[in-house]
Amino acid sequence: MKDLPTGEDLHKNEEEILEKDGYSFARGETMPGRHLASIRIQVLMDRLCAPETTWAAVYSRDIEFIAPDSFFEIGIVPLSPSCCLVANQEGGEVSSNNAITINRKAIEQSSKYYFARDFSKCGI
Repeated sequence: MKDLPTGEDLHKNEEEILEKDGYSFARGETMPGRHLASIRIQVLMDRLCAPETTWAAVYSRDIEFIAPDSFFEIGIVPLSPSCCLVANQEGGEVSSNNAITINRKAIEQSSKYYFARDFSKCGI
């Protein structure tokens, strides 16, 4: 393609305009990591928002939930220490053992960090 600028020829403000309009670009032979991450996020969001995916709220009386930095792979979104959304599961109260299982999954799926209001109440 003749006379098209490469990513190396773009100024910062031109890159930002392209990104705002939903375009990605490469600098030489590399693509900025944020572009690849946004593609991955979109694919995962499409999967979690698919018509066949249902969401329900679950709560625990005794165990507090851990919030991971990434929850896309497991379909669990903590809303508060005692409540979270789960994909393709029944809603309602979960047993302490199930809440602990959810917390273990959250820790396993976190990429860099996870947090909780009080780890001593998370059963791990």
